[in-house]
Amino acid sequence: NYLINVEHISGALKNNITCAVSVNKLYVSKLVALCLINVVFAALNAFLTYLMFLFLPHKSEPIYHFLISMIQLIGISLGVLIAVLPILILFIRQASSYLNVVIAFVYGFVGVFVAGQNLQDYYPITAFLKIVNYNNGSLTYHGNTSYITVFIVLLFSLIAWIFMAQKLKKADYA
Repeated sequence: NYLINVEHISGALKNNITCAVSVNKLYVSKLVALCLINVVFAALNAFLTYLMFLFLPHKSEPIYHFLISMIQLIGISLGVLIAVLPILILFIRQASSYLNVVIAFVYGFVGVFVAGQNLQDYYPITAFLKIVNYNNGSLTYHGNTSYITVFIVLLFSLIAWIFMAQKLKKADYA
């Protein structure tokens, strides 16, 4: 929330507008930066997991299992970002409100209960577990429903961004 709305909190948005940076480009660049930070954090997490693997006394697991796990960690991290992207977009202009943080927390917390009810394909956060093939045999998936769920989330994010971009163009930022 702070990264997205720091200009509103500090009052620096008018300085960005005078530099001919549109608000839409500013928010898109922030969402891209958030995605890159997410990937870097996931890669660092995977690397630290590998370091822990090196110090374990039983090294019976082959290295390709670690590489698969690293790809899964990065995929799950991107999946969670994509799953909460509509929340970020819908609440992009609320500078001093943490409503988006609360909604994202509840949204993620509900996934804990959904995972055990054979609804994983329909809930975006758990749908990414199937996409990255993160399954220990305890979850059952139903065909390509997870991919359709992710497509719907991305489509909703795109539509929400189009409406928010029009709303941002009409607003007075000076």
